[in-house]
Amino acid sequence: MTHSQFMTLFIFKLVYTEIYYSYHIPSDWTVKYAFMRIRDYIVDDFGINNTFEFVHIDKIPQSYNNPAETYNSLSHNLLDSTDTIRDHFYKKRPNAFYIRQIECDNFEAINGTIERT
Repeated sequence: MTHSQFMTLFIFKLVYTEIYYSYHIPSDWTVKYAFMRIRDYIVDDFGINNTFEFVHIDKIPQSYNNPAETYNSLSHNLLDSTDTIRDHFYKKRPNAFYIRQIECDNFEAINGTIERT
């Protein structure tokens, strides 16, 4: 079996919607590379700007009494990790995440856009 055949299933759901997509990610990718790369797919599939954060639904403690969509996002330390996906995520079951946009959908329409010079 080659490295590319070891895959980890990630499911991403846009908060407060029923929209979700599933992706099989090579288990030997680094966490940093995987989460930077998956952003391109998420932007295309969900039709959103690249201004969002990830909430690992599976890691929300049962004692958390607020809506799951408001739980802490993945830490920058984890997102910058050069450990492999298999070191931090489930191998035999899906890993579920919320995608939470950082600003409102029409943020740039209200506050202006970046201009190339």
